[in-house]
Amino acid sequence: MTHDPIVNEVRAVRERLAAKFDFDIHRIVADAQARQRLSSQRVVSLDQSNAAPGAPRPLTEIMDEIGARADALGLTDTELESIRNEL
Repeated sequence: MTHDPIVNEVRAVRERLAAKFDFDIHRIVADAQARQRLSSQRVVSLDQSNAAPGAPRPLTEIMDEIGARADALGLTDTELESIRNEL
């Protein structure tokens, strides 16, 4: 196995940080959140309140729509398979 010095450094920092908080994930997260609030750098958020309008659609609904459009265009299963393979 190859040893990557950057990966080793990241792992060492992670280990030191975890040890600093007695490996308590709640304390680690609380510290990270506090540092984020104090930082002037942009932080990525999982908050979806400003995401594109509309709720995510289930995959089955999307696939049904694709099938309906293909039927409307008269595409055969073979043609659809060919298109899928090109992607």
